[in-house]
Amino acid sequence: MALASLWLPILVSAILVFFASFLLHMVLPFHRRDYGQVPSEDAVMDAVRPFGIAPGDYMVPCPQSPAASRTPAFAAKLKRGPVIIMTVMQPGEMRMGGVLPHGSSSASSSDFSPGT
Repeated sequence: MALASLWLPILVSAILVFFASFLLHMVLPFHRRDYGQVPSEDAVMDAVRPFGIAPGDYMVPCPQSPAASRTPAFAAKLKRGPVIIMTVMQPGEMRMGGVLPHGSSSASSSDFSPGT
């Protein structure tokens, strides 16, 4: 069977997978509890805001090298906690259109502008 004759089954399969993914993530309740709310959310947001953290992905504590992750000081930070992995987004309306094509790790602050 020639590869060119498979375009229709490939297209139909892609459409079916897209709609199945949409149903699983947006309609069915499987992913509704993926993220939990922190206690005292407003206080946490007020505490973090003054640092002016640029949009991006962060880890706290974050070793600067593989060797630094094996130091007693880093182990103490992990033990003391909290250990956080977070994504910081630009304030404003949440829109994924500017984020999805770039990926959050390589996106610039202009990619997160509200209304884009």
